[in-house]
Amino acid sequence: MPYNQIVNEILARELGAQSIVQFERTGVVLDTKYLNKVEPPAGYEALVVYRITASALPSDRRGIPTVDVRRLATSATTYGTAATYTVGADPRRFELQEISLNSDNFSKTNWRLTIRGTVIFEDLVLLSPLTLPFRNDYLAPAEVVLLEAASTDGTAIIVNGSISGRLFTDYDWQVWLTKRGARIDESHTFYLTDDVIGAGINTWAYATKSSPLRVEYSKLYGSASDRIAFNIWATKVATVPDFNEIKRLALNYNVKEELAVPIVQARVPTYSR
Repeated sequence: MPYNQIVNEILARELGAQSIVQFERTGVVLDTKYLNKVEPPAGYEALVVYRITASALPSDRRGIPTVDVRRLATSATTYGTAATYTVGADPRRFELQEISLNSDNFSKTNWRLTIRGTVIFEDLVLLSPLTLPFRNDYLAPAEVVLLEAASTDGTAIIVNGSISGRLFTDYDWQVWLTKRGARIDESHTFYLTDDVIGAGINTWAYATKSSPLRVEYSKLYGSASDRIAFNIWATKVATVPDFNEIKRLALNYNVKEELAVPIVQARVPTYSR
């Protein structure tokens, strides 16, 4: 739908002014329905809603500390596992923070590191222990970090490897738009992805004092005492003639009021990138 094009024409013709309605809820309880009303501000006849963005933050943003530490004794020249971590099933995300390598005989130890199936280095011989820091590197479900070691020539070696980071769990939410007490569409389960947080979800809806919009939402999965915030992007319209002209303009674009917010299956990570 050409919503941005319509909004640009509305603003260019001064039929309305940009407006963002913001609200948030803290201390969210699982399976509990919450409601916020969306209506024009004082002195305006209508709001034309064209986009919704949302973000969710857990009460504990630190994540769960996660580490894999191993000891490998080998004389094989083929690689063996020194440390590995596989991100669990959805809805989980893993922030990789550090990889450490140590050996009792560095000159006789080959190292190989693979992240997300990409070999970062191979047949690397070090002179001393090495710690590799990572920042803002998130792995999705089923992605793997694999640290391996091998003897360069059959000499017996003993190595230690570690992979550490933080594990985050996503949170599932359900949301509806309602008007005059009736649900506009079936509920939409959503997970806040970066796309949803950044670009938002397009919709087209009108809110007036006599017929305000209501956003109903609840959390289906995750921990309690979290926060969710919504931004309702709209143009505020001062007069009834301007509002009627906007509705006529929208029909010229073959756009009717579409209160079924297409918050379709989209997953929202609880961490901030």
